[in-house]
Amino acid sequence: MEYPLIDLLELDVPGPEKSWVRAYGRRLNSLFEELLSISDLSKGELAKLLGVSKAAVQNWTKDGEAVPLKAFALLAGRKPETRRAVVESIEMLRFGRTGELVKAVNKLVPELAQIAGAHAADGSLTAIGGRGLLTAEWEIGDSYRENVEAVYEAIVKLFGPIIDKPKRRGKMWRLRTRTQVVPRYLVKIFGFPIGEKEHTVSMPKVLKDPRLLLSPVSPEVLKELQLAFVKELFAFDGYVTLSGGVVQIGLYSVSAQLLCDVREVLSSFKIRSKLYGERLIVARKEDILKMYNLNFFRGAKRQKLQALLFRNLPVLNKLPPVAVS
Repeated sequence: MEYPLIDLLELDVPGPEKSWVRAYGRRLNSLFEELLSISDLSKGELAKLLGVSKAAVQNWTKDGEAVPLKAFALLAGRKPETRRAVVESIEMLRFGRTGELVKAVNKLVPELAQIAGAHAADGSLTAIGGRGLLTAEWEIGDSYRENVEAVYEAIVKLFGPIIDKPKRRGKMWRLRTRTQVVPRYLVKIFGFPIGEKEHTVSMPKVLKDPRLLLSPVSPEVLKELQLAFVKELFAFDGYVTLSGGVVQIGLYSVSAQLLCDVREVLSSFKIRSKLYGERLIVARKEDILKMYNLNFFRGAKRQKLQALLFRNLPVLNKLPPVAVS
Protein backbone atom coordinates (compact mmCIF):
# COMPACT_ATOMS: atom_id res chain seq x y z
CA MET A 1 0.00 0.00 0.00
CA GLU A 2 1.36 3.39 -0.98
CA TYR A 3 1.40 5.92 1.84
CA PRO A 4 1.67 9.67 1.10
CA LEU A 5 4.74 11.85 1.55
CA ILE A 6 4.78 14.40 4.36
CA ASP A 7 6.65 17.68 4.10
CA LEU A 8 9.79 17.18 6.20
CA LEU A 9 10.99 20.67 5.28
CA GLU A 10 8.43 21.92 7.80
CA LEU A 11 10.37 20.33 10.67
CA ASP A 12 12.79 23.25 10.97
CA VAL A 13 12.00 26.14 13.32
CA PRO A 14 13.57 29.58 13.78
CA GLY A 15 16.71 29.44 15.86
CA PRO A 16 20.51 29.66 15.81
CA GLU A 17 22.52 27.61 13.30
CA LYS A 18 23.49 25.08 15.97
CA SER A 19 19.78 24.17 16.38
CA TRP A 20 19.05 23.58 12.68
CA VAL A 21 17.73 20.25 11.43
CA ARG A 22 20.25 18.61 9.12
CA ALA A 23 19.44 15.98 6.50
CA TYR A 24 21.49 13.15 5.04
CA GLY A 25 20.89 11.13 1.89
CA ARG A 26 22.86 9.52 -0.92
CA ARG A 27 21.32 11.85 -3.53
CA LEU A 28 20.89 14.86 -1.30
CA ASN A 29 24.16 16.69 -1.94
CA SER A 30 23.91 16.51 -5.73
CA LEU A 31 20.26 17.59 -5.50
CA PHE A 32 21.27 20.58 -3.39
CA GLU A 33 23.91 21.56 -5.95
CA GLU A 34 21.38 21.17 -8.77
CA LEU A 35 18.77 23.35 -7.02
CA LEU A 36 21.39 25.99 -6.26
CA SER A 37 22.55 26.05 -9.88
CA ILE A 38 19.05 26.72 -11.23
CA SER A 39 18.27 29.35 -8.61
CA ASP A 40 19.15 33.01 -8.90
CA LEU A 41 21.55 32.71 -5.99
CA SER A 42 25.29 32.25 -5.82
CA LYS A 43 26.90 30.28 -2.98
CA GLY A 44 27.92 33.56 -1.38
CA GLU A 45 24.42 35.01 -1.63
CA LEU A 46 22.85 31.87 -0.15
CA ALA A 47 25.41 31.93 2.65
CA LYS A 48 24.52 35.53 3.43
CA LEU A 49 20.80 34.79 3.49
CA LEU A 50 21.34 31.90 5.90
CA GLY A 51 23.95 33.64 8.02
CA VAL A 52 26.70 31.08 7.41
CA SER A 53 30.05 31.13 5.63
CA LYS A 54 30.47 30.49 1.92
CA ALA A 55 32.72 27.55 2.85
CA ALA A 56 29.80 25.96 4.73
CA VAL A 57 27.61 26.18 1.63
CA GLN A 58 30.42 24.68 -0.44
CA ASN A 59 30.64 21.74 1.97
CA TRP A 60 26.94 20.99 1.47
CA THR A 61 27.70 19.98 -2.13
CA LYS A 62 30.10 17.22 -1.01
CA ASP A 63 28.80 13.66 -0.86
CA GLY A 64 27.97 12.53 2.66
CA GLU A 65 27.79 16.02 4.15
CA ALA A 66 24.64 17.06 5.99
CA VAL A 67 22.50 19.75 4.38
CA PRO A 68 20.26 21.95 6.57
CA LEU A 69 16.54 21.69 5.85
CA LYS A 70 16.50 25.49 6.05
CA ALA A 71 18.67 25.67 2.91
CA PHE A 72 16.42 23.29 1.00
CA ALA A 73 13.31 25.18 2.10
CA LEU A 74 14.78 28.42 0.81
CA LEU A 75 15.74 26.92 -2.56
CA ALA A 76 12.53 24.91 -3.03
CA GLY A 77 10.14 27.66 -2.03
CA ARG A 78 6.54 26.42 -2.07
CA LYS A 79 6.92 24.34 -5.25
CA PRO A 80 5.37 20.93 -4.45
CA GLU A 81 7.40 19.05 -7.09
CA THR A 82 10.71 20.39 -5.78
CA ARG A 83 9.82 19.81 -2.14
CA ARG A 84 8.72 16.28 -3.05
CA ALA A 85 12.06 15.55 -4.73
CA VAL A 86 13.94 16.76 -1.66
CA VAL A 87 11.82 14.82 0.84
CA GLU A 88 12.11 11.61 -1.20
CA SER A 89 15.90 11.91 -1.01
CA ILE A 90 16.14 12.40 2.78
CA GLU A 91 17.24 9.25 4.59
CA MET A 92 18.46 10.45 7.99
CA LEU A 93 17.96 13.53 10.16
CA ARG A 94 19.95 15.22 12.88
CA PHE A 95 18.14 17.69 15.15
CA GLY A 96 20.77 20.25 16.10
CA ARG A 97 24.48 20.24 15.42
CA THR A 98 25.21 17.51 17.97
CA GLY A 99 21.85 15.73 18.06
CA GLU A 100 21.43 12.01 17.62
CA LEU A 101 21.15 10.74 14.03
CA VAL A 102 17.68 9.29 13.44
CA LYS A 103 15.83 7.67 10.57
CA ALA A 104 13.80 10.10 8.51
CA VAL A 105 10.16 9.04 8.28
CA ASN A 106 9.00 10.80 5.13
CA LYS A 107 5.66 9.04 4.67
CA LEU A 108 2.47 9.26 6.67
CA VAL A 109 2.28 5.65 7.83
CA PRO A 110 -0.18 4.09 10.33
CA GLU A 111 2.44 4.08 13.12
CA LEU A 112 2.77 7.86 12.85
CA ALA A 113 -1.01 8.24 13.01
CA GLN A 114 -0.99 5.89 16.01
CA ILE A 115 1.56 8.06 17.85
CA ALA A 116 -0.53 11.15 17.04
CA GLY A 117 -3.67 9.46 18.40
CA ALA A 118 -1.92 8.46 21.61
CA HIS A 119 -0.63 12.00 22.06
CA ALA A 120 -4.08 13.48 21.39
CA ALA A 121 -5.43 11.27 24.16
CA ASP A 122 -2.84 11.44 26.94
CA GLY A 123 0.36 13.03 25.66
CA SER A 124 1.84 16.37 26.72
CA LEU A 125 4.41 18.77 25.30
CA THR A 126 6.14 21.11 27.74
CA ALA A 127 8.47 24.01 26.88
CA ILE A 128 11.66 23.70 28.92
CA GLY A 129 13.91 26.71 29.49
CA GLY A 130 11.70 29.13 27.58
CA ARG A 131 12.96 28.06 24.15
CA GLY A 132 9.73 26.57 22.85
CA LEU A 133 10.00 23.65 20.48
CA LEU A 134 13.81 23.71 20.50
CA THR A 135 13.85 22.25 24.01
CA ALA A 136 10.35 20.79 24.35
CA GLU A 137 9.83 17.70 26.48
CA TRP A 138 7.30 15.07 25.44
CA GLU A 139 5.60 12.71 27.87
CA ILE A 140 2.77 10.20 27.73
CA GLY A 141 1.33 8.06 30.47
CA ASP A 142 -1.40 5.51 31.11
CA SER A 143 -2.32 3.02 33.80
CA TYR A 144 -2.37 0.27 31.17
CA ARG A 145 1.19 -0.78 30.46
CA GLU A 146 0.34 -2.30 27.08
CA ASN A 147 -0.77 1.06 25.69
CA VAL A 148 2.43 2.89 26.60
CA GLU A 149 4.54 -0.02 25.36
CA ALA A 150 2.70 0.04 22.02
CA VAL A 151 3.62 3.71 21.56
CA TYR A 152 7.22 2.96 22.52
CA GLU A 153 7.37 0.16 19.96
CA ALA A 154 5.92 2.39 17.24
CA ILE A 155 8.54 5.08 17.94
CA VAL A 156 11.42 2.58 17.87
CA LYS A 157 10.10 0.97 14.68
CA LEU A 158 9.96 4.32 12.89
CA PHE A 159 12.96 6.23 14.24
CA GLY A 160 15.19 3.66 15.91
CA PRO A 161 16.09 3.29 19.63
CA ILE A 162 15.83 7.00 20.46
CA ILE A 163 13.82 6.70 23.67
CA ASP A 164 14.08 4.77 26.94
CA LYS A 165 11.60 2.01 27.68
CA PRO A 166 8.45 2.88 29.64
CA LYS A 167 8.89 3.24 33.39
CA ARG A 168 6.34 2.80 36.13
CA ARG A 169 5.71 5.76 38.42
CA GLY A 170 3.09 4.95 41.02
CA LYS A 171 0.08 3.52 39.20
CA MET A 172 1.09 4.98 35.82
CA TRP A 173 3.39 3.78 33.07
CA ARG A 174 5.19 6.67 31.38
CA LEU A 175 7.39 7.54 28.42
CA ARG A 176 9.36 10.77 28.55
CA THR A 177 11.94 12.28 26.19
CA ARG A 178 13.56 15.55 25.19
CA THR A 179 14.89 14.00 21.99
CA GLN A 180 13.63 16.46 19.39
CA VAL A 181 12.27 14.10 16.74
CA VAL A 182 8.99 13.26 18.53
CA PRO A 183 8.05 16.85 19.51
CA ARG A 184 8.99 18.15 16.02
CA TYR A 185 6.74 15.66 14.23
CA LEU A 186 3.87 16.23 16.66
CA VAL A 187 4.03 20.02 16.36
CA LYS A 188 5.22 20.66 12.80
CA ILE A 189 3.57 17.74 10.97
CA PHE A 190 0.45 17.11 13.08
CA GLY A 191 -0.10 20.63 14.38
CA PHE A 192 -0.35 19.89 18.11
CA PRO A 193 0.39 22.83 20.43
CA ILE A 194 2.97 23.04 23.17
CA GLY A 195 1.16 23.29 26.47
CA GLU A 196 -2.55 22.81 27.20
CA LYS A 197 -4.55 21.08 24.48
CA GLU A 198 -7.30 19.24 26.35
CA HIS A 199 -10.19 21.46 25.25
CA THR A 200 -8.97 22.27 21.73
CA VAL A 201 -7.46 18.99 20.51
CA SER A 202 -8.89 17.54 17.30
CA MET A 203 -7.90 15.13 14.58
CA PRO A 204 -4.86 16.66 12.82
CA LYS A 205 -5.56 18.45 9.54
CA VAL A 206 -2.93 16.35 7.77
CA LEU A 207 -5.19 13.33 8.38
CA LYS A 208 -8.18 15.16 6.90
CA ASP A 209 -6.91 17.27 4.02
CA PRO A 210 -4.87 15.50 1.28
CA ARG A 211 -3.78 18.92 -0.01
CA LEU A 212 -1.39 19.17 2.94
CA LEU A 213 0.51 16.10 1.70
CA LEU A 214 3.26 16.05 -0.92
CA SER A 215 1.90 13.07 -2.84
CA PRO A 216 -1.59 11.75 -3.63
CA VAL A 217 -3.41 9.56 -1.14
CA SER A 218 -6.29 7.23 -1.94
CA PRO A 219 -9.52 7.40 0.07
CA GLU A 220 -8.82 3.87 1.35
CA VAL A 221 -5.38 4.81 2.69
CA LEU A 222 -6.72 8.00 4.29
CA LYS A 223 -9.41 5.92 6.04
CA GLU A 224 -6.74 3.52 7.29
CA LEU A 225 -4.67 6.38 8.72
CA GLN A 226 -7.70 7.96 10.37
CA LEU A 227 -8.63 4.61 11.86
CA ALA A 228 -5.13 4.19 13.32
CA PHE A 229 -5.50 7.60 14.99
CA VAL A 230 -8.98 6.86 16.36
CA LYS A 231 -8.08 3.38 17.62
CA GLU A 232 -5.32 4.85 19.75
CA LEU A 233 -7.73 7.39 21.22
CA PHE A 234 -9.97 4.53 22.33
CA ALA A 235 -6.99 2.52 23.61
CA PHE A 236 -6.02 5.33 26.00
CA ASP A 237 -9.27 7.18 26.75
CA GLY A 238 -11.93 4.66 25.76
CA TYR A 239 -13.75 2.16 27.94
CA VAL A 240 -15.93 -0.94 27.75
CA THR A 241 -18.91 -1.42 30.04
CA LEU A 242 -22.13 -3.38 30.49
CA SER A 243 -25.13 -1.08 30.97
CA GLY A 244 -28.59 -2.58 31.44
CA GLY A 245 -27.39 -5.83 29.94
CA VAL A 246 -26.06 -4.01 26.84
CA VAL A 247 -22.37 -3.90 25.99
CA GLN A 248 -21.20 -0.36 25.33
CA ILE A 249 -17.97 1.18 24.10
CA GLY A 250 -17.35 4.76 25.10
CA LEU A 251 -14.80 7.51 24.59
CA TYR A 252 -14.38 10.46 26.93
CA SER A 253 -13.06 13.88 25.89
CA VAL A 254 -13.73 17.49 26.85
CA SER A 255 -13.00 18.46 23.24
CA ALA A 256 -16.28 18.56 21.33
CA GLN A 257 -14.42 18.80 18.01
CA LEU A 258 -12.41 15.65 18.72
CA LEU A 259 -15.56 13.67 19.50
CA CYS A 260 -17.16 14.91 16.27
CA ASP A 261 -14.05 13.89 14.33
CA VAL A 262 -14.15 10.41 15.88
CA ARG A 263 -17.84 10.04 15.13
CA GLU A 264 -17.20 10.92 11.50
CA VAL A 265 -14.41 8.34 11.18
CA LEU A 266 -16.55 5.63 12.78
CA SER A 267 -19.38 6.51 10.41
CA SER A 268 -17.05 5.97 7.44
CA PHE A 269 -16.79 2.34 8.63
CA LYS A 270 -20.58 2.20 9.05
CA ILE A 271 -20.29 2.21 12.84
CA ARG A 272 -23.08 4.19 14.49
CA SER A 273 -22.38 6.26 17.58
CA LYS A 274 -24.05 8.97 19.65
CA LEU A 275 -22.72 11.98 21.52
CA TYR A 276 -23.73 12.60 25.13
CA GLY A 277 -21.97 15.71 26.36
CA GLU A 278 -18.32 14.78 26.84
CA ARG A 279 -18.83 11.17 25.80
CA LEU A 280 -19.24 9.26 22.57
CA ILE A 281 -21.12 5.97 22.94
CA VAL A 282 -21.41 2.94 20.66
CA ALA A 283 -24.14 0.60 21.88
CA ARG A 284 -25.52 -1.49 19.00
CA LYS A 285 -24.16 -5.04 19.05
CA GLU A 286 -23.42 -5.11 15.31
CA ASP A 287 -21.37 -1.91 15.68
CA ILE A 288 -19.53 -3.29 18.70
CA LEU A 289 -18.70 -6.40 16.64
CA LYS A 290 -17.32 -4.23 13.85
CA MET A 291 -15.07 -2.43 16.31
CA TYR A 292 -13.94 -5.76 17.74
CA ASN A 293 -13.10 -7.09 14.28
CA LEU A 294 -11.23 -3.86 13.49
CA ASN A 295 -9.03 -4.63 16.53
CA PHE A 296 -10.06 -1.79 18.78
CA PHE A 297 -8.38 -1.96 22.21
CA ARG A 298 -5.53 -4.16 23.37
CA GLY A 299 -4.59 -6.06 26.50
CA ALA A 300 -6.96 -5.89 29.47
CA LYS A 301 -9.56 -3.70 27.74
CA ARG A 302 -9.60 -6.04 24.74
CA GLN A 303 -10.08 -9.03 27.02
CA LYS A 304 -12.95 -7.29 28.79
CA LEU A 305 -14.60 -6.47 25.48
CA GLN A 306 -14.33 -10.07 24.35
CA ALA A 307 -15.62 -11.43 27.66
CA LEU A 308 -18.67 -9.15 27.61
CA LEU A 309 -19.39 -9.44 23.91
CA PHE A 310 -19.29 -13.22 23.80
CA ARG A 311 -20.34 -13.98 27.39
CA ASN A 312 -23.26 -16.16 26.25
CA LEU A 313 -21.18 -18.26 23.83
CA PRO A 314 -19.72 -21.53 25.15
CA VAL A 315 -16.66 -21.28 22.88
CA LEU A 316 -14.84 -17.97 22.47
CA ASN A 317 -12.16 -18.96 19.99
CA LYS A 318 -14.59 -19.16 17.05
CA LEU A 319 -16.00 -15.72 16.56
CA PRO A 320 -19.03 -15.07 14.38
CA PRO A 321 -17.98 -13.58 11.02
CA VAL A 322 -18.88 -9.94 10.56
CA ALA A 323 -18.55 -8.14 7.25
CA VAL A 324 -16.83 -4.79 7.70
CA SER A 325 -17.06 -2.43 4.78
